Amino acid sequence: MAAPGPLYCLTMFSVLALAAAGKHVAVFGGMMRSHHLTVVPLIEGLLEHGHDVSFVVPNTTEHRSYFPKGVGSATMVFLGTEDWAFDTLFSGPEYDFKNLPWYKKPLLFAKVLSTYRSTLDVPMFSMHDELGPWLARAGVDAVLLHAASFGSVPVVAASGIPWVSYFSVPPLPLFLEHDDDRVCRYPNYMKPPPVTELKQSLVARVKNHMVCRFLQTYMVFADREMRALFDARGLSMGDGLLQMITSAPSLMLLGGPPLSHNVELKENIHVLGVIDRPQPDVIPAGMLGWLDAARDAGAPVVYVSMGTKYELHENTCTRLSALLDEMATSLGVRFLWSLRASQQETLRAYLPAQGELVRIDKFTPQPEVLQHAAVKIFLSHCGWGGVTDTIRAGIPVLGYPGMQDQFTNARMLQEAGAGVILEEDFSNLVESTKLLLHDPTFAAASKAAGETLRTYGGLPRALEIIEAAAEGTYVKPDAEVHAKMNEVDPFFLEPQDLVQWLSLAICVGAISLTLLACCCVGRCFCGRCCKRGSAAAEDRAKKRQ
Repeated sequence: MAAPGPLYCLTMFSVLALAAAGKHVAVFGGMMRSHHLTVVPLIEGLLEHGHDVSFVVPNTTEHRSYFPKGVGSATMVFLGTEDWAFDTLFSGPEYDFKNLPWYKKPLLFAKVLSTYRSTLDVPMFSMHDELGPWLARAGVDAVLLHAASFGSVPVVAASGIPWVSYFSVPPLPLFLEHDDDRVCRYPNYMKPPPVTELKQSLVARVKNHMVCRFLQTYMVFADREMRALFDARGLSMGDGLLQMITSAPSLMLLGGPPLSHNVELKENIHVLGVIDRPQPDVIPAGMLGWLDAARDAGAPVVYVSMGTKYELHENTCTRLSALLDEMATSLGVRFLWSLRASQQETLRAYLPAQGELVRIDKFTPQPEVLQHAAVKIFLSHCGWGGVTDTIRAGIPVLGYPGMQDQFTNARMLQEAGAGVILEEDFSNLVESTKLLLHDPTFAAASKAAGETLRTYGGLPRALEIIEAAAEGTYVKPDAEVHAKMNEVDPFFLEPQDLVQWLSLAICVGAISLTLLACCCVGRCFCGRCCKRGSAAAEDRAKKRQ
């Protein structure tokens, strides 16, 4: 049979394009502001393709403030009746896991678990009662659901509407690898060591394994608490939270090598690299003028942002502010700091003075700021949104991760040669800034990582997946990207029996010593009480005589 001619291919492309046009897609943005920001490029892309988009957002004062002007021509749909604020959840110095003493960290885990149900009940299910009826009458052809919209998953799945899940993180072994032993061969999620260190040091492997097992134990309890919330509403979590995240008909992830570890993927998982906005945002005039002045003066700008949730506290802010002032004087560096309004209010007394050298704004168009010629370094908490913005711009990173995937992201940037991880007390901030300013290989590595991740499909591929779902079809992952992800380092596949036995022995020994110490303390306490009781009895007996 002769190969189809150009006219036939063009005709078929036009038919498919027309079939996919004009669909109604409902987009759910998760719980946090950062979750909602990550779906904005997808919404804008769908709108450009001629689709109707309903952006479904919790009906709270905080969430209504996220997009006061909306997102293009998308219809804003606010569901729910209870007002709550994610900014206040697990908030305060006592939740600053990064800067807590080591002996307080297990207590924080216990505290978080003890309040899981009461804290997450309303945020997870605030839209639940109104969501089902809205889907039934809205005429939706497909749903794009941020994976953090946990409480909405059962309702969307039961609606019969085709849906695609989107998780704005790289393919992390913690979520995708369901063999508990194999997960613990990868760098742990809380404080990941370099892979080279794991390969060379038995001590590093044992330590990594023990941290991983601790996190797995935590996840078991967290899963139990989440399941109780679902059970209370007659909803199913299936085989657990991680399974619920990864078992969507189609799951879109970002990242990929060199900023992700290779891990075996199921056939429903798509790795897309980075997703660019169809149209760039505009830098406000005052901010742009400040950046232009720095560029014209030849003063490198360090852009500082810790994201929309991570909190700085008094001691941390005081140290950072002092170092910024020092570097502004000694290195001729200027600082643009994106710090949300609530943090500015809390830390007002500890922030550096603003002016020519330091500018603080409550919100910045981050991708566009990083692409300004004056910006040379990004001091970041290393959330995945910040990672993609910086590698798109080819800017090296000073990583100051605070929670969740941020630790892994920072480590991967460092291993790719695109950044440096800062110490918790910022003790290496000055020397690391000098290094990134004077060594061009860091910026080159950042740019190279961005160029590689752009080859994984990005926004066009994401739109293709969503549009196919709106037609009732779930496309298979890109064969080349899927094969690349499945090229797992043999080190992570080989059993580590010695590591497991040593970890178990250390845990059993630590528990035994703790119990022995408790018994000794109890025995001494009881002995002293008994002696006092005997002495008192003897005294009373003598008095009676």
